[in-house]
Amino acid sequence: MDARFEHWLLENGHDPHGAASRVSNVRRVETAYGDLDDHYRRDRCKSVLSDLGYSTADKRRNARNPSRIMIDGDAYNGLSTLRSAVRLYVKYRQARSSGRSI
Repeated sequence: MDARFEHWLLENGHDPHGAASRVSNVRRVETAYGDLDDHYRRDRCKSVLSDLGYSTADKRRNARNPSRIMIDGDAYNGLSTLRSAVRLYVKYRQARSSGRSI
């Protein structure tokens, strides 16, 4: 993960606690899947996002967590939070490569 991610979150309206939480979420994903910068270069993190996928239908049928990440509690909410953090990281990388701040 690029160390400037948290700074970018703060510059783009995230409060300090929320920015720190997103960074923590990305680190958690990286612990299970490896460096997100590598995944971004490979497929814009699509494979990681796919692995973190868990739908409301999955939740209704109590499907198992498809990811490599242990989720205590509600898998739907936990994976949704992690997917959201990865999507923000992808948005950050896209903005960085285009020279935009958001």
